[in-house]
Amino acid sequence: MLWLIYSLIAAFSDGFKRLLHRHIMKTEDPCSYAAVENILTAAVFLPILYSEFMIPYGWYPWFLVFVSSLLWVTVALVGLNAYKYTPA
Repeated sequence: MLWLIYSLIAAFSDGFKRLLHRHIMKTEDPCSYAAVENILTAAVFLPILYSEFMIPYGWYPWFLVFVSSLLWVTVALVGLNAYKYTPA
């Protein structure tokens, strides 16, 4: 039954996040908001990453990280620009 509580918390927080994005994108610049959001997310998840995972060695894993980071920034900017033109 605990799964139901976690599911409801996830659903409500995701809905709140979407409304917050739409409200902020009416007045703010998507690039600056995306930068702040991604920096705060990284600050939350980097300690978890370094405590549980090994850092990869070699050039290929870092190349994949770089490419996926570029794709993530592109998706974030396109998504936040879409929020700017979507009614809440």
